[in-house]
Amino acid sequence: MPRLNKRLARHTGGGSWDEYCYCCGLPFSVGLNEDDVYLSDGSKATAAQQKTIAEKAKSIEKVASWLKSNVGLDSTNNVVFELGGGFDMGEMMMNKVQPYPGAQEIYDAGGHIFVGGELAYMNNDNDEPKGLAIHKACAAVIEKAIGRSLKPSDEKLLREFQKPGDETRDDGPCFNKYNQQFYEWTDAALNEPVSFFASPAVDAAQRERILACNSKFIAAASASSKKGGRRATARNKRSKGTRRNGGRRL
Repeated sequence: MPRLNKRLARHTGGGSWDEYCYCCGLPFSVGLNEDDVYLSDGSKATAAQQKTIAEKAKSIEKVASWLKSNVGLDSTNNVVFELGGGFDMGEMMMNKVQPYPGAQEIYDAGGHIFVGGELAYMNNDNDEPKGLAIHKACAAVIEKAIGRSLKPSDEKLLREFQKPGDETRDDGPCFNKYNQQFYEWTDAALNEPVSFFASPAVDAAQRERILACNSKFIAAASASSKKGGRRATARNKRSKGTRRNGGRRL
């Protein structure tokens, strides 16, 4: 089916879609298919275009492997999950080893699927692991910028800066023309350099793009961290003053 028809299916009752990393706009798996010769406008790629796509496919597959390593921010269960790649309708496989407190217990109890994006809010089961998934490499960039690790409640703060989207889908500030019902891999491979898919861990331009389109969240999270730090400092000062005066407050 041409990509145009797939894209329209979402607005005509189609129940299948890709989800995207809010912090970079790229998907959670590599879906470049050399056999898919249709562009997003429904036209068939020319022979020259198909050759270009085929030549870039292996390089893109190699540099984009980081898309399959992710974390899930679950503000409902107050947990951060380690995730693998994503598949249809926002469902993502959870890793067998979960280092964040409380996450391993949920995994061992049978919650092996993390539900992200739009589907997280279509399901009313609060016990199910769900929330906002982002790439681990993107998380590292954001964490360095705000000076702390991402925490479950950051899911809500990140969602505050979404663009007004159609239906209930989250449209992140880093989303672009390729973020349709299914990621427009054919168009992106044809129009963009291989570095467009590079990890921010190794590509400075990708890091700067992520910092730029997440600037509002970074500012809000940094301000919140500073306020928390000042409150902690004030509590420590009060505590020291109390101890110095025999347990009596001045």
